[in-house]
Amino acid sequence: MVRKAHELGVKSPVIESLMPSNQVQVNRAIQLIRDTGKKRVGVLGMSFKSGTDDLRESPIVQVVSTLIGKGYELCIYDRNISWEELFGANLGFLKHELPYAQRLKADTVDDVIARSDVLVVANGAEEFREVPRKMRADQVLIDLVRITDDPREARGTYVGISW
Repeated sequence: MVRKAHELGVKSPVIESLMPSNQVQVNRAIQLIRDTGKKRVGVLGMSFKSGTDDLRESPIVQVVSTLIGKGYELCIYDRNISWEELFGANLGFLKHELPYAQRLKADTVDDVIARSDVLVVANGAEEFREVPRKMRADQVLIDLVRITDDPREARGTYVGISW
């Protein structure tokens, strides 16, 4: 839309502000993870919204890529992504942005919880709603999508973003 507006000579300041605003949120998520001081991070939800396998434009892809580059140990779970069956633009995007993603996959939510010190909920899949009650007391939950309305239900440390 920004490109089309420019082609037509139309100013679109609100639309033009979306990408920089989204980048601020990505940077904030990375900083929240880094601030925990923990290196084992489990990501719940890679697609940009629950119920889809579309990874394109998913901000968590950039978060994962950055953390890998900084020496973090990651595991990823998303029920909707069949890593072996990705094709087309989705496969091309993943190969370009996270060529090693398949090696990071976990089989279940419980597997991610067991293998992680920091849990990052990145989309609103219904199965992630139990994570605050399943986590250990020594874990940190970084909730990027407001998976719960009551952070007190978390057994460990709960950190929300943007609310």
